[in-house]
Amino acid sequence: RSDSVSPLSGAPGTFVTIAGTFFGSQPGHVYFAATPSPDFKKASDWIEAKLVSCGAGFNPWASDQIVVEV
Repeated sequence: RSDSVSPLSGAPGTFVTIAGTFFGSQPGHVYFAATPSPDFKKASDWIEAKLVSCGAGFNPWASDQIVVEV
């Protein structure tokens, strides 16, 4: 369950934090809509965000927070 996304908008390269619960400890995938009204079955309507890499000791995927770059 995601409780918040911050920031809500930004230029390419912006780091986005998704806070919530039950994300699990194993990294998965995060997608953002590429169109105003995306079709869940149409892959081109979605953009996969990549997990950030901030060096040793930083975990971009935790059970309560995910940090991605858009």
